[in-house]
Amino acid sequence: MLSLRKDMINKRVLVNQKEILPDIIAFNDGLTAALLELYDRSHRIWDNIKDNEDFKGAEIEAKCYLSYDYPKLHPVQGDDRQDLWNAICDAGWNRLYYDGVSLTRLSID
Repeated sequence: MLSLRKDMINKRVLVNQKEILPDIIAFNDGLTAALLELYDRSHRIWDNIKDNEDFKGAEIEAKCYLSYDYPKLHPVQGDDRQDLWNAICDAGWNRLYYDGVSLTRLSID
């Protein structure tokens, strides 16, 4: 997914860098914020249950995934974009996406 994204970005950005770069920065900032929230929320949940006898031996596994809807604000639009987006967001086609966008899952035990 990252390699495909890199190739797409490189082709578009080098030609239209001033117009597209703010969107890429916003996407990266949004993704970073989502992963930080996932991390913080997972730890808050774990802190609330870790000492509860009913949850002894339990663990939390957290993963972050993209929405299935192709973003309307994405700088590259076209009829085939939703199909491409579906392939990127499908672990059956894109094995790197099995654990979501972070490449590894967060496990707390």
